[in-house]
Amino acid sequence: NKEESFGSKVQRDLMVKAGQYSAPRDDVSESKQAEIIKNIGYVYVNQGKPELAIAALEEARKSNPKDINLVLNQAQMYIKLERMDKFGELMIEAVALDPTNPVLFFNLGVVNANENKTEAAIGFYKKAIELDPAYGDAYLNLGIAMLAEEKTIVDEMNNNLSNFKKYDALQAKQKALYEKVLPYLIKADNIKRSLGTVRMLLNIYDTLEKEAEADALRPIFKKMRNQ
Repeated sequence: NKEESFGSKVQRDLMVKAGQYSAPRDDVSESKQAEIIKNIGYVYVNQGKPELAIAALEEARKSNPKDINLVLNQAQMYIKLERMDKFGELMIEAVALDPTNPVLFFNLGVVNANENKTEAAIGFYKKAIELDPAYGDAYLNLGIAMLAEEKTIVDEMNNNLSNFKKYDALQAKQKALYEKVLPYLIKADNIKRSLGTVRMLLNIYDTLEKEAEADALRPIFKKMRNQ
């Protein structure tokens, strides 16, 4: 059998318990790589033992608490376990360790958006864009987060169908929101065009009665939709 070197006795024992290795030896070796610890965790998850997966990663972090890769691997484990609350906590830790990484701020934006913390999400997306002005997904998610306000406006419009003055005021508010969001969606589309970005832009152009822009996008949307 092929022998493999483990970074510590605890990590070695965890892998043996996971059923991947036998006949352990207490050889002294260099500290464990984050990738192997992540794999230990995934073995446990696949065996239906998430608590052991978490224990494996937490044990690894005790000796390397500032290892950004271990933090991110633990965060990925919580995504797999659908524990977005813990994922968010680890993203905050990761940001403290790597404060110039736009992806970490983007992830925090996603976590907060999923928890309906729209203003916080918007702030994190803007920070991601500040760190990486070519981050297309951050522009798109920023636009989507800003549009969360639209639901309240539309609900009010539907409740004031017979109150023309109130309805018109709400419609104007909706259009103002669209104008505010539009630059971010255009930027997202320019950086990373997708069916989603084109659809959103087309809907907004139609609502804002921007006929030239809508007419230019319509054939593009039709072609992308049929692909």
